[in-house]
Amino acid sequence: MTMQPVRDHGVFHAFQPLPSGDAPLLRLARQAGYRSVAVFPDQTTCAIGSEAGFDEDRSGPVGWRQLATATVQNSSVLLPLVRPLLPWSAWSAAPPNQAGTFTYDLQREIREILTNGRAGRPTFVAAHLTYLHIATYPRLVDLSWAERLAVASAPAGSVRDRSFDWDDVDQPEDALPLRRWKVARVQSVLAGAVDATGFVERGGKLLVFSDHGDRVGLTPQTFTDAKYHHVVMATLGLPERAVERPTSLIDIAALAGFAPPDLAADPVVEFAIGPPELWIKLAETSRIHWSGEVDLDAQLLGGIFRHLRAHRPWAAPPGSGVARVTNRDSRTPTQLQTPEALPEVHR
Repeated sequence: MTMQPVRDHGVFHAFQPLPSGDAPLLRLARQAGYRSVAVFPDQTTCAIGSEAGFDEDRSGPVGWRQLATATVQNSSVLLPLVRPLLPWSAWSAAPPNQAGTFTYDLQREIREILTNGRAGRPTFVAAHLTYLHIATYPRLVDLSWAERLAVASAPAGSVRDRSFDWDDVDQPEDALPLRRWKVARVQSVLAGAVDATGFVERGGKLLVFSDHGDRVGLTPQTFTDAKYHHVVMATLGLPERAVERPTSLIDIAALAGFAPPDLAADPVVEFAIGPPELWIKLAETSRIHWSGEVDLDAQLLGGIFRHLRAHRPWAAPPGSGVARVTNRDSRTPTQLQTPEALPEVHR
């Protein structure tokens, strides 16, 4: 949304607000004649959909309100069953198809994302699915017969959803590799919705990407490992790009067709994280607002930000003048790899 690296916009931690003013990506979309719609089903840790300045916000509640409203619905039998039948309303405290409730329907969510356009004016929809981070068990009808048998024969309590863990990974003893199953589920539902809605045939353009890749074992000492530098990204209806070249998500305006396609940002990986004991201090000094927003101590966050580290695993764009980078907490430069040393690109 900011089209800037972390070192410039300074947002690196959960609950941090966006810089004031409309997001640059939205400004470019409007200049291109697009109406903008936000669909962020779960805004527990960030309120981009409600803060960035979209023309229409169809996102879920912010912060603690998301958790509170989902908990209330899950504590009732009738409420979660009735609310999905109601139409979406701007005055409602939560959308009828609310993420985090046991009746949440991923198919409905993606279908509505793909059909948010209006006749006569192009619509830019920004959406963030948190399906992989919420405890959402598969419905029986969505499992194969082999998967149903594996779950039915597993000891009680052994099938666990660890989706809320930021570095969740399937374990060998899992009766159902739930994380892998949910990743495949998102992909299959999205592909089915694109076909069912005739999205491409109607002239739709789709940019799909993950906001992060593998995070198991991610630390300030390991963030330079190549396995952390790649995320899923695919386009439909948009111009082809050279897949062998590194692409930064900072170039999202060019990827979406709102800016010249020859833009190339510095492909830098940045990372900052506070020690575990600092999380306790951040929680103790936090301030909760009725709107759902959570304020964190700016001084504590500043202490973490000062140790922001940067790594450039790929060659810098031609003409950028970037040859190497010095970590903010170290005077040891990170040397660039030669093009021959670049990892294989998976299409």
